[in-house]
Amino acid sequence: MTVSLDGAANQTAVKGFLNKNPGQTLNFLASDDDLRASSNPFGLAEAIPLIKIFDRQGKLRETIVGSDEARIDRTVQSLLAEK
Repeated sequence: MTVSLDGAANQTAVKGFLNKNPGQTLNFLASDDDLRASSNPFGLAEAIPLIKIFDRQGKLRETIVGSDEARIDRTVQSLLAEK
């Protein structure tokens, strides 16, 4: 799942980016006010970017604050190798 915090003013740009960079996930467009109103159920306001990686059973296995592509790759490869 991705969540864009760019807000409604940038909705066209966000949708254009997602159309050019399709993924196999749900994409949401939210504003900071939307997150505060929803009580921030996913801990999304910790930082941007914030990456939460879940295993096949849906258990949270890694939370990465900031951009650390090597750590993301290691975590995903490790999870894919699990039986």
